[in-house]
Parts: sequence; structure tokens; C-alpha cells
Amino acid sequence: MTKDYLFNRKSKLQEKLKIYEDKLNDNMYSIVESKNKIDHLESMVDEASEIFSVRGRGDSGLNNQEINQLEVHISSYLTENDCLKDKISKLSNEISIIDTCLEEISNVSRETFDIKETKLYERKENNTVKSSIHTNLNIDNNKIIDNLAESLNLIEIDKYKAKDKIREVINMLEK
Repeated sequence: MTKDYLFNRKSKLQEKLKIYEDKLNDNMYSIVESKNKIDHLESMVDEASEIFSVRGRGDSGLNNQEINQLEVHISSYLTENDCLKDKISKLSNEISIIDTCLEEISNVSRETFDIKETKLYERKENNTVKSSIHTNLNIDNNKIIDNLAESLNLIEIDKYKAKDKIREVINMLEK
């Protein structure tokens, strides 16, 4: 669930990042175009024609006005580009954080799987040990019961042999 959310969030951020980068490239292209237009307009201005011609002065004023407008556009593009660069930086940072989180999730998943696998192995091993202990206890219990029954019968006949059998039972219980 978390993994799906992070993947979706990452794809949305990447889409936004692409939009911002495209806008930044468009603005850079517009800046270059505006600078070229300014250079063209400035090259069209002939100072000699401005001095002697009324029409030249009027054209020059229009050219200067257009140059000023283009410079205003360039400054607005530059301001917008600064904002876009900040947004791109933030988005890139968030995407890298999401990538780190996704990597940690996959590592935790692997570790959890390894832990589960280890616990399963330990459980199987414990069950094997328990069953072998249970089998040994059953064998020991049967031996103990047999030895006690035999010693009970021997008490009346040979008390020393009965003592030996009881010692065997005690030794088995001490194991």
C-alpha cells in the first residue's frame, strides 16, 4: 500500500518536473529570440537618419519602445526561470527522497523475508529437537518404569540388585 502510494507520487512528481523543465526550456528559447530581435532592432537604427529625418526619429522611437518591451519580457522570463529552477530543485529532491524510501522498503521487505525464513527454519529445527527429545523421553520413561518394576520385584529377593536398579533410574533422571 505504501509502496503503491510512493510509486504514484513519484510518477506525478516526474510529470510535474517534466512540465517545469519544458517551460524552463521554452523560456530560455524565448529569451534567446528576444535578444536576437533586440540586436536586429538596434542594428536597424541608423543614427545619421535619426538626426536628419523626421520619419527616422519616429521609427527609432518605435524601435526603442519595442526594445524596452522585449527587455521587460526578458527580465520576466529570467524571474520565472529562477522560480522554475527552485521548483525543479524541490521536485528533484522529493523524488530522490521517494527513491530512498522505496529502496528502504525493498530492503526491509528482504530483511523481513530473511527473518521469516530464519524463524521458519528455527521452528522446524525446534520441532525436530522436541520430537527427538520426546522420543528419548519415551524411551527413558519406559526404561525407568521397567527398572522400577524390576527393582520392586528384586527388593524381596536381592536388595543389593534392587539398589543398583534404583541408581540406574536416578542416573537416567539426572541426564
